[in-house]
Amino acid sequence: MAHQASPDEPTTRKGKTQPTTVRLPGTLLEQAQELLASGVTGIATMSGLIAGALEAYIKMIRKDQIDRAFLQAAEDGQYQRLSREVNDMFAITDRETISLEKKPTVESRETVAASTRRA
Repeated sequence: MAHQASPDEPTTRKGKTQPTTVRLPGTLLEQAQELLASGVTGIATMSGLIAGALEAYIKMIRKDQIDRAFLQAAEDGQYQRLSREVNDMFAITDRETISLEKKPTVESRETVAASTRRA
């Protein structure tokens, strides 16, 4: 997942931060320094780059967790039964809403009538 952090992202804004020590492989550190020097990230500090990368990684993991939960729900018989019951309960009101959307309102009929009189 490619992530290009920007100066507007929350991770790069001044705010409450905590110092920490991170040990990185030399090649990874060199690559990060090259990115910072090139200006391609839009971030000026190593802290901002690491925070942005970590934030993107955490978002990716959380999205994956949600996707897996939905896949499990799709295979859960009890969830499927409950989903059908809820759909059935609202089917009548759904049909009523759809039919109301198709009918022109009194106001719109008057507007159409007035515009045809002018023409």
